[in-house]
Amino acid sequence: QHKSDNEIMKLLNESKKLQKQKELALQQELQQLKESYSQNVLDTCSRIIFEIADKYQLDISLSKSAIQKLTQYNWSTDKLEKLIENAVTIAMAGNMDQNTKIEIQDVDIITESINKKHKTTIEHSDKILRTKVFLDRYEQAALMAIRDELPLTGNNIGKYCSPPVSPAAISDSLKNHRKTIIHLLQENPNQWKTIRSKFRPVKNILASTADKKKAS
Repeated sequence: QHKSDNEIMKLLNESKKLQKQKELALQQELQQLKESYSQNVLDTCSRIIFEIADKYQLDISLSKSAIQKLTQYNWSTDKLEKLIENAVTIAMAGNMDQNTKIEIQDVDIITESINKKHKTTIEHSDKILRTKVFLDRYEQAALMAIRDELPLTGNNIGKYCSPPVSPAAISDSLKNHRKTIIHLLQENPNQWKTIRSKFRPVKNILASTADKKKAS
């Protein structure tokens, strides 16, 4: 009987040991799955950030807190894209120096429904971002036209844009973004020097602003 009890205890101990091993293996498997998922999320985030950075000519990175927040939940790719796009525009809104280097913080990532205030901020910052993009494009095109000894007309500016745009498209952009252009030109006096001084449509925008100030 004593021997039988010892055998039973031995079996129980082995069973407990085996159970612990199974639990440990399961925990390791779950951890590996979690790490694998986190890596997949980070890979997706990196791709999205690269595309946005390339599109707007920005240097975008994620802070540690932002990474933790993004890898915390099971986001779809579409949701991740929306979260990061919104985070970039929110971060841009707080970028008072108009710096092209942006680090997304966890507070920039709004996981709940975007309220009206945040939505307004995002829309405003997005417009600034888009305006900066085409001002940079026109400035680069103007420099290329000058290099080739061509006058700075809408046709020549459009021809040197990448991709090329029509003079009408340039006029529409300047008209639709007039207020944002004025804001950017006033806030960044050392940027877009060529088009602000030599491209007539932009010069006219600045001149009309100066006239309004004098009149008031």
